[in-house]
Amino acid sequence: MPFSALGEGEEGVVAPKGGAWASFVEKVKEEYVDQMVVEHGHEVTLDYGSLSSLWVTLNAKYQPFHLFIAFYTFLTLCYWGTGFLFIIIEQARLFDSYKIHAGVYNTWAEYSKCFKNLLVTYAFFILPSVVVGWPVLTHSGMAFDGASVPSFFTWVLHTAICFAGEDFLQYIFHRLLHMPILYKRVHKLHHEFQAPFALAGSYAHPIEVAFLAVATFLPAIILRPHFVTFLSWIWLRQMDAVIEHCGYYIPSPFHILPFYGGVVFHDYHHTAFTLNYASRFDYWDRLFGTYKEPPAQYGTGIWNDDKRKKARLARALAKKGY
Repeated sequence: MPFSALGEGEEGVVAPKGGAWASFVEKVKEEYVDQMVVEHGHEVTLDYGSLSSLWVTLNAKYQPFHLFIAFYTFLTLCYWGTGFLFIIIEQARLFDSYKIHAGVYNTWAEYSKCFKNLLVTYAFFILPSVVVGWPVLTHSGMAFDGASVPSFFTWVLHTAICFAGEDFLQYIFHRLLHMPILYKRVHKLHHEFQAPFALAGSYAHPIEVAFLAVATFLPAIILRPHFVTFLSWIWLRQMDAVIEHCGYYIPSPFHILPFYGGVVFHDYHHTAFTLNYASRFDYWDRLFGTYKEPPAQYGTGIWNDDKRKKARLARALAKKGY
């Protein structure tokens, strides 16, 4: 049931008689409509005094599903906004000393190609998934508590578990996508940009997008954290994908963590092709023998010479039978 769902014995929406269609309409109301919000939401004033009070009043004033839609709208704006910021940085030649692929700049034609793919992905996969996924989340046993927020320690712990779980699933799925039959038909699209830019993080075939969605959502569905933790995890994961593909060295406090690879770790995968499959931590690659430290000259003009890059890629493909 939604966050501020009616308790047992309280009167809810009564399904009209009329067969299967009436039952379907009633089921939709149960999943997407909180009757308490309908009756009393207009009386609630948002309290910005603390995160907890804001969360409680948001859930009392607005339909939970509407808050979910608002969150995904915010997430989308953050993703596109950050992506365009890195495009401006690249085209204005700002922070060139931090650019991984020195002297390599993507063109507006390449950006446009990526935009078209992302628009199709959002229109035909992500938006429908948000609507359909809501009942899945409400019945997963996740802590849909509209009266409190998790403690900081609990939030950190559950977020770390989600990151670790996604990293493991990403490694498995990513290696599967590099099998010749799947690479040629699915994953090859994502590897079109060997010097990736921020928005290219989601530039992918619909089947790959589905794989990535499973890797992102499954750890949270199994863990069943507080919904605030779930929303923040999804936001952090999406921003992480932007940073992974931004093409710039990003100083990060996470580098103090053991086995944290960072931006260069994944960026090198787009060049080396058959190495560094995990999202951000390198322990799975080390364990299964697919890890390689980027060479000292990685990110220099010599490394980015087109002929050398094509030769390296051809050798990697030949070894794997592509």
